Amino acid sequence: MKKPISFKGFIKILKKYDLIVLGELHGTKEIPELMKKIIESLLDEVSLIFLEIPMHQQRYLDTYLISEQESSLYEIPFFEHPSKDGRGSKEYLLLIQFLKKMEKKKIFCIDPEKPFHRDYTMYQNIIKNMGNSKGIFISGNVHACKQPLEMQGKLFKPCAYYLKRILKQRMVSVNIVV
Repeated sequence: MKKPISFKGFIKILKKYDLIVLGELHGTKEIPELMKKIIESLLDEVSLIFLEIPMHQQRYLDTYLISEQESSLYEIPFFEHPSKDGRGSKEYLLLIQFLKKMEKKKIFCIDPEKPFHRDYTMYQNIIKNMGNSKGIFISGNVHACKQPLEMQGKLFKPCAYYLKRILKQRMVSVNIVV
């Protein structure tokens, strides 16, 4: 039986990768708190954060990130009318508030406005913005799967499936559950 890895050991492993995909179950209180700890532990390693938020919300997020007014966080339309999948939760909002404090980190909204080829488009948006930098992609756990999934009788290729094909050993996917 293998000895469980410590949090410090887990972070040491993550530091080896260029892209860390953190798959989560949207809408929980505990997972965003754990993500804060993971991100804080990787501050010196990563410079990009990719969020599963519609791309047209980027301008509102950018306004918040440069604003002195914390209230502008609550003016991001995505959170005024949150999706029913949990991404618009108070905890996700607080995660973004936490990310604002991470100096010199660029935050990207990468979810396409239209669901057609959604995961492939998120993959393209990550690759387009990544360059030679290291990043973290916070997504739902389905998008973080590296293998195709059968869903409702159809083959579904998640975002991490496409990322793995390009980034190969430079990417890791972590499924966070509570």
